[in-house]
Amino acid sequence: MQDKLAAKLIGDEKTFPLKHRIFNVLALIGIFMSFSAGIINIILKVG
Repeated sequence: MQDKLAAKLIGDEKTFPLKHRIFNVLALIGIFMSFSAGIINIILKVG
């Protein structure tokens, strides 16, 4: 199950080259960091 989810989020090894899969992982990390920073700002009433 986790393999299927990872393949959907990151990209299938057979279809996407390593460069593209690394970019997808970094983009997902950036999305997560932005979302969590927004939540923390709301909780702390910073912005």
